[in-house]
Amino acid sequence: MRGALVVGQSGGATPVINASLVGVVRAAKAHGVARVLGLRCGALGLLEDACVDLSALDAATLDALAATPSAALGSARHRLAGAEV
Repeated sequence: MRGALVVGQSGGATPVINASLVGVVRAAKAHGVARVLGLRCGALGLLEDACVDLSALDAATLDALAATPSAALGSARHRLAGAEV
């Protein structure tokens, strides 16, 4: 296993937002990525160092997450400005 991957999502919760997150986690695991971190509330998670370690989620949990409505990592519509960029 090697490296780490950080995934963030932004915008409104949609029926596929959790499914796309699960796709990223599964692809990372399939490519030998050691650690997958999810940013809470999009770019705000990066700015506030708020992340969730998704690496240990098992297949059953990922299946359930993919079928769960809403946005597991939270949602944000924060525009980066000035020093944040």
